[in-house]
Amino acid sequence: MARQKKQVVFVDAYAAWCGPCKDLKAQTFTNAGVAAYFNAHFINVSMDMEKGDGVGFADQFAVDSYPTLLFIDSNGQILKKSEGFLDAAQLLALANQVTLDNSVSNK
Repeated sequence: MARQKKQVVFVDAYAAWCGPCKDLKAQTFTNAGVAAYFNAHFINVSMDMEKGDGVGFADQFAVDSYPTLLFIDSNGQILKKSEGFLDAAQLLALANQVTLDNSVSNK
């Protein structure tokens, strides 16, 4: 899907018991600006790293703290990795950097 749409995949790697993960979902991801930007520029995935496919994903991408936010290109390469809570402004700044870097590298 990422190749087809020529978009970066954004992964919210979380654990159900993680307080900062819950804050990220309740405060940051619900921000209208964040939601609009991410829906327009990324394929968004939220995955529990302790259940199902999340366990293998955590091993593959070395996720060992929560929350971990990953921006992954269509070849499965990590473009950017961030660990810990980010507020809306911080997450948008990170996403803008990924979008800018990705658009430059695709030229």
